[in-house]
Amino acid sequence: MTNQQKSWLYTIAVAVVGIAVTIGVAAAVQNTTHRHDKERFEGLADLLELEIHKRAEQYEVGLRNFEGLFQASRSVEHSEFQLMSSTIRVYDSYPGSLGVGFIQMVPDDPAALEKFRDKLLSEGAPEFQVHKVPTTKDVPSEYKLNQHLLVRFIEPYERNRESLGLDIGTERARREAAELAYFTRQGVISRPLKLVQAEVNEVGFLYLLPIFRLPSRHATPAEHDEFLGWVYMPIVASHALAAVENRVAHQLAFQVRESQGEVLYTSPGFESNPVYSNSRNVAIGSRTWQVDLQPSAQFAYANHSLESWILLAGLFCSFGVAWVVKQLSSQATRAEELARTMTKDLDRLALVAKRTTNTVVIADEGGYVVWVNEAFTKLTGYEPEEILGKKPGRVLQCDETDPATVAEIRECLTAGKGFSGEIYNRSKNGRGYWVYTDIQPMHNEQGEHIGFLAIENDVTERKVAAKLLEQETQRTTLALDNGRLAIWDWNAQTDELVLDERWGTIIGPFDAEQGRFNKYWVERLHPDDVEGYEKLVASTATQDQIEGEWRYRNSQGDYVWVLVRGHVVSRDEALQPVVLTGTIMEITERKKAEEALRKSEARSKAMFERSNEAIFLFNKSGFVECNPKTLELFGFKSRDEALNYHPAEMSPPVQLDGTTAEEAAELKLTEVLANGFARFDWLHQKMTGELFESEVSLALIDAEEPLAMGILRDVSERKELERQLSQAQKLESIGQLAAGVAHEINTPMQCVFSNIEYLQDAFDRVFNLTEAYRQLDREGWSEETRAAIESIEKRSKFDRVKGNIAEAAVESGEAARRVIEIVRAMKTMSHPGTADKVSTNLNKLVEDASVISRNRWKYVAQLDRDLDTDLHEIPLLPAQMSQVMLNLIVNAADAIAEKLGDEPSELGQINVRTKVVDGGVVIQVEDTGNGMPEHVKKRIFDPFYTTKEVGKGTGQGLAIAYDVIVNQHQGRIDVDSVPGEGTTFSLWLPCPEMAALPS
Repeated sequence: MTNQQKSWLYTIAVAVVGIAVTIGVAAAVQNTTHRHDKERFEGLADLLELEIHKRAEQYEVGLRNFEGLFQASRSVEHSEFQLMSSTIRVYDSYPGSLGVGFIQMVPDDPAALEKFRDKLLSEGAPEFQVHKVPTTKDVPSEYKLNQHLLVRFIEPYERNRESLGLDIGTERARREAAELAYFTRQGVISRPLKLVQAEVNEVGFLYLLPIFRLPSRHATPAEHDEFLGWVYMPIVASHALAAVENRVAHQLAFQVRESQGEVLYTSPGFESNPVYSNSRNVAIGSRTWQVDLQPSAQFAYANHSLESWILLAGLFCSFGVAWVVKQLSSQATRAEELARTMTKDLDRLALVAKRTTNTVVIADEGGYVVWVNEAFTKLTGYEPEEILGKKPGRVLQCDETDPATVAEIRECLTAGKGFSGEIYNRSKNGRGYWVYTDIQPMHNEQGEHIGFLAIENDVTERKVAAKLLEQETQRTTLALDNGRLAIWDWNAQTDELVLDERWGTIIGPFDAEQGRFNKYWVERLHPDDVEGYEKLVASTATQDQIEGEWRYRNSQGDYVWVLVRGHVVSRDEALQPVVLTGTIMEITERKKAEEALRKSEARSKAMFERSNEAIFLFNKSGFVECNPKTLELFGFKSRDEALNYHPAEMSPPVQLDGTTAEEAAELKLTEVLANGFARFDWLHQKMTGELFESEVSLALIDAEEPLAMGILRDVSERKELERQLSQAQKLESIGQLAAGVAHEINTPMQCVFSNIEYLQDAFDRVFNLTEAYRQLDREGWSEETRAAIESIEKRSKFDRVKGNIAEAAVESGEAARRVIEIVRAMKTMSHPGTADKVSTNLNKLVEDASVISRNRWKYVAQLDRDLDTDLHEIPLLPAQMSQVMLNLIVNAADAIAEKLGDEPSELGQINVRTKVVDGGVVIQVEDTGNGMPEHVKKRIFDPFYTTKEVGKGTGQGLAIAYDVIVNQHQGRIDVDSVPGEGTTFSLWLPCPEMAALPS
């Protein structure tokens, strides 16, 4: 072959390769453009499907409003139905709707039909005849509701009144829809049918919603499933579905068919052979619509001119390169390099198909996989060797896959047709996913079917998002309906205000036209709230969020509280608010509760702060809260100081009953924890150390923390009066007893003492006579007489008896005299106390007290009395002073016994003195006991303070003595004590008329 021939051969080869590459690149660009158009078409199809869903759900929401009306009342009147119809604004809110009505089930009985007819006439319906049920041959036997399904209400009334009394069961589609709604208890869209009005000839559908009564607390079993009827809405399909075209800017043409194939609506421009097509199944209620979609004439296709430019440029380049090759054919190396470069480009195009993000599956004419790309492995988890030779459906489809979709795919593939649609698959690891799959048959140049090409796009996220959007929409609608919430939109620049229909549930019926401007809102605000409202509106210039609570006049003229929240949606170039939106919620009950709570808290605080009793809260750590009376009672300077203490710290070590404060507190705490409440008397101690008696009530407020509340009342004065009264009563009782005993003893003792005196004198005379006889001359007696007399005297021990009788008479007289002195002292001290002072012999009181207390001191001490004889009677309270002297002498004896023991080997000494001083009298009681240290001496006059063992002293003796001397006699009492040596109590009583005598 010549070089010329080789040159032409190389030139032709280069041109052919260039043209092939150009065609391949143009085809790839065309495929990419086509895919983008198709993806946009699918997105618009999804949006249209969602809009059809929302439109159908909107009709159901409208009917649900009537469901609440019928469930809330035992009997619904036509006026109530008419009011609800005007409230939901059928023509404004539900495009395509001819109205709304209520269907009642009436038995096939002449009396029942006539009663139904009379009821409608009584409600203002025009004269009409109840339509009769046709023969049963037109109604299949499987439909169980063999009664009349008669229209009871329908609005708008004038436009639809010819339908009153209409039996919808006369048509198969309507009765079937009613049957299905009744037995499934859900909203049902009936099959296509002619609408009610005679002037409407278009195809449409009915939306029926069955209504069952809500059971009450006392409902009978039959009332739980009481069926009331159906609420229905007749809808013109063309009017209802034409509005959704606006959402896709008329870029899609579509046809809506019922599941049996009847066409509901065909949009303008719908063709039989479109460029793209898609079918969607839209499930609404218990019916399924099929929506066939295709691009419309307004569909904005991508620019396809690029393909032509690429083709022309490629051809030009190919011929240019061929010419260059022809000119440089001698340069074989350059030609080979050019061929390698073009081969790489071809490989790169093949690699694009392999590595595309969309799943690509190639199957033979039997549907068995022969090739998959990497995206398939990434999506499904199956390696190529695991899927090759198998049918994709048998590997990827699962129980959740829609059987209808699977059947449709098989039908299309069997017929050699393509399929486009969504299907649910499951990957190798069990993950479910949704894909949009486009399966198209492949043919060779001879037109023979050689296999299928499937391109799939993962749409799981979109499906999940659509489901979530649907759930959120339902949830939001339910929250708004049940929460008495209304939504508002306000254009601040045009002053236009939009309130949704839920506003009527808060404020009552309102005219939407009147509510178009902000003036409607401001005119109904409470006058006191207008200023706050205007300030809040003004604040939107600087902030996006607003919130306020105002009173608003409802349709009855009453004011209700509302909570308004909103935010700025958009602003103009000057950053001034343009559009605001938000919610309104009625809070009247909450405001009433807040006001009641505020008043209750104010009353509680006033009672707490002004109470005359100490009120405090405490836990295991100490005081938590207290009122001013608590601070005053315990001597705290401030509340902060009180919070540093615990109630248990404000008690002396020993309580009144002799138990320690710690033990007593533990018992009371146990009682509170067990019963939740305890009430008891307690001895408290102020910050100054002063003791006071109190009455305490404790209540457990919070058992988990725990937190308790205490109410404390100072009862020291009352207790002191009770003790004084008790002491006076005791003294009076003892005095009465002693006076009675003294009186009873005194008489026989006087007799005994008189007889002893008589016997002593009689014995003296008898013994004197006897001695006289014994001194007579015995010489004249015979020896026998003398011996006999001496024998008698000896046997009778006359001399000893004579001496013993004299001694016995003396001792008996002394004992009788002592008994008489004790009885006389008891009579003196048993004299009842008086409220007024009386002239009393103080020395006699001291003597009597020492006599009565003799049994307490005679075993441990010697008591000496040094009484001033110049002391005459002075004004005293005798009973009280006798008690003081007894207490001092008994205390002196106890102090000596504590030092020496109960049976000492030697006795101590008690000295009691009285002395007249200038202007008064001094009484001293001195003992040789243990004495007292300085800290004890400072507290001996405190009530309940004692150094004696538990059970031997109450701590009241010296407190009483101090009260009697200082408070009742305006005197004073001093103590001089040396530890280990003894104590001297000096009592001074004023007596101005008593002057000191010269010594």
